Amino acid sequence: MSDPGLVSVVLPTRNRAALLPRAIHSVLGQTHRELELIVVDDASSDGTAELIASIPDARLRYLRLDRNLGVSGARNAGIAQARGNWLAFQDSDDEWRVEKLQRQLAAATADTQMVLCGSWYPECPWQSLIQADPDREVSDVSDRIFVRIPAAPTFLIRAEALRRVGGFDAELSFCEDWELALRIHGVGQILWVNLPLVIQHRTPDSLFTTEINAIAGLSHILRKHEALLRGHAEAWSWYSNWLGQTLCQFDRCRDGRRHFLEAIRARPATARSWLNLAASLLGSRAFRAYLNTGRGLRRALRHAA
Repeated sequence: MSDPGLVSVVLPTRNRAALLPRAIHSVLGQTHRELELIVVDDASSDGTAELIASIPDARLRYLRLDRNLGVSGARNAGIAQARGNWLAFQDSDDEWRVEKLQRQLAAATADTQMVLCGSWYPECPWQSLIQADPDREVSDVSDRIFVRIPAAPTFLIRAEALRRVGGFDAELSFCEDWELALRIHGVGQILWVNLPLVIQHRTPDSLFTTEINAIAGLSHILRKHEALLRGHAEAWSWYSNWLGQTLCQFDRCRDGRRHFLEAIRARPATARSWLNLAASLLGSRAFRAYLNTGRGLRRALRHAA
């Protein structure tokens, strides 16, 4: 593509000064040098401000919020200050490969509004989340982003497109990145770089580990995008199964069964939905054992491959 100009990277953080250096240096060390990194301090009470002041790089900007807005509000505050033609997002516990931005920018065309890339989790092998041609490094996935969208640190979004759809949904602190990608879908082309350019570290305080965030977030997305997702049976089935599984794990099997039935109505031939429904009849303890057994089997099969 032609010269992409400045890339603005927004990194929200709250009381994670011990983790921040790895995330910050993985951004400042990018082979694409024309960038600004906006660290949004979401009302931290640790040494975040002192840490940022100790890093001598003019591309690093620090924005402190007087009150805690949450991950979506903090990202939106950073977006409002961004000056770049493209925006990307880093999390305080993750890191980027040095060529992450360069490869994504090289893939973009004049029609591209968003470029995704793969993630690698240290505790499991690399596997592509997007159903794209495995033999191609770059694929157009504009019509295939409804299921298993990668997380915000994998995003590169044209600034104009992001402002057009309104940034992150401030009501969400779980799957807020997935919900944004669903809205970008309505704006223009989305590309996928089939490489693990982001290393995502699972930490104990990650938002997706809490029951209330998971259930509220998934329920909100299904309500907000019901018309869009129901038009894609695979997506509606997948989201319904995910919400049903989350409910069943937290002693709400009756509610979970309603979503498994939704998944079955969307795609009756999907065995996973029927298995989930059957396991939910045995109660939450048995359902958790069923999920753990399935995860163990999938790990064993991956290692054997």
